[in-house]
Amino acid sequence: MPEPAAENKILRENFVFNNWTLIRQVLQQPETPRAAEGTEDNQTSKADEEALRDYFGDEKFSLIRAESLRARAENIRERIGNVILLPGIMGSHLSVVERNPDDPNDVRDIDHIWLNLWRIVKGDLDRLRLDPKNPKKNLNNENVEATGVLGWYYGLAIETLQAVPFPYDWRLDVFDAADKLDKFIEEQFKQKNFVEGKPLRFVAHSMGGLVVRAFIAKYAEKWKQFDSHLIMLGTPNAGSYSAVKGLMGKNETASKLAKIDLFHSPSELSQIVNSFYGLYQLCPSKTTNNAIYKQSFWQDYSDVQFGYLTRVLEFHQTLLDAKDTVDCERMTYIAGAGFETPVSLDPTQEGAYDFRVSLDGDGVVSHELGLLKDVKTYFVKETHADLLNNL
Repeated sequence: MPEPAAENKILRENFVFNNWTLIRQVLQQPETPRAAEGTEDNQTSKADEEALRDYFGDEKFSLIRAESLRARAENIRERIGNVILLPGIMGSHLSVVERNPDDPNDVRDIDHIWLNLWRIVKGDLDRLRLDPKNPKKNLNNENVEATGVLGWYYGLAIETLQAVPFPYDWRLDVFDAADKLDKFIEEQFKQKNFVEGKPLRFVAHSMGGLVVRAFIAKYAEKWKQFDSHLIMLGTPNAGSYSAVKGLMGKNETASKLAKIDLFHSPSELSQIVNSFYGLYQLCPSKTTNNAIYKQSFWQDYSDVQFGYLTRVLEFHQTLLDAKDTVDCERMTYIAGAGFETPVSLDPTQEGAYDFRVSLDGDGVVSHELGLLKDVKTYFVKETHADLLNNL
């Protein structure tokens, strides 16, 4: 998605969520005391800084600012090249965006849904429900767009690397995100945000690594043309049993949503979340677990779209078959270790299944399902959410 114009009032009022260019400008300007007076421009600058301080908290804001100034002083971008940071599932803000039908660049309104706790409390998560007959569009026909990354999680990594963040709609097919990534790269060169002749570096958390590998599968020549490299942090290359727990409504996210959404029952929330096709693409591949691809396995989970799972088989096979999606010379994997992680589904005597856990993982993605053969791997004692602390 093209970078929104800073002068657009609607976007400026929400810049914390959708305009990292403006965030970086605020971070790299001289620090403004909270009580400072001055010109109208100074007051605008002060208001922007206070908005960021309120969002990050004073301590985190100061840390990110210091890292941003250090990276600029050391000319990090000149040294390492053009960096794109891709978040994991649920790591991009999603908003209902109303555009002028005669001028798509004219944004009339933005209604921030994810991650907006007040909107979730009011029951607006239902506005993100996808049409089960066409999981590329919203059931209510509203236009939903990825309008930014969750800066609270990714801000420090973005500024450490002076990266350009790529938000994407994590509800949709990974290959849809790959197509948008291709257009995003073109736009960055066109707008002179990227330097011609410098290598392209992808830093991808979790699902973001699958987006890049899907990009390689579809645009292999561009991957080579830009002398590209990929750093994966906890990417579930062969899936994750945590996604299965998510479809069952047994993960931490489901529990948190049930506590704060005042308008939907756990069953209704499950219907919404289980409409997100992207979640199914994170399930373990059939080669690692055949049971979840049998309809009988889901007989007690009527909200699961079994037809989506049959399509996921093709997704895994495409990434497996595409020659360049495992490029050992240009890829690195950072794996979290030492945290209880679901690693298999074991049948019980009663005919059900239990999740077996192991410390060979980051709490979400196991080493068995994440690591790629012959790709250089580093192990760190970090949880899945905190892996970017090791950049």
